[in-house]
Amino acid sequence: MKIFLTVICITLLGFEFVDAGIGNKALIIIDSKNYNEMQKPIDYLEKFGAKIVHIYPPKILIGYLPQSINTTNIFGVKEVFFGNIEESKMKGLDEVSKIVK
Repeated sequence: MKIFLTVICITLLGFEFVDAGIGNKALIIIDSKNYNEMQKPIDYLEKFGAKIVHIYPPKILIGYLPQSINTTNIFGVKEVFFGNIEESKMKGLDEVSKIVK
């Protein structure tokens, strides 16, 4: 679990775009069971201006979300985290999502 959180935190802190106006860095938890089910939430997020830069099947996305996006209305999005993430919030993710290689 600690390795997973370390990788996620490094990833969140480490990626940058030249255009800083693209939005806020975010860890996005989606409701999917496999890679194919991830595509619909990704499409919806990108339709509303998100830029997804990392995909960790079957539930985790990392990317930039514009301030104007309301993720509560986007199909398949369970939770969105900005900034520091408490380890307790990560409980409940399946083992595939916990191991990032």
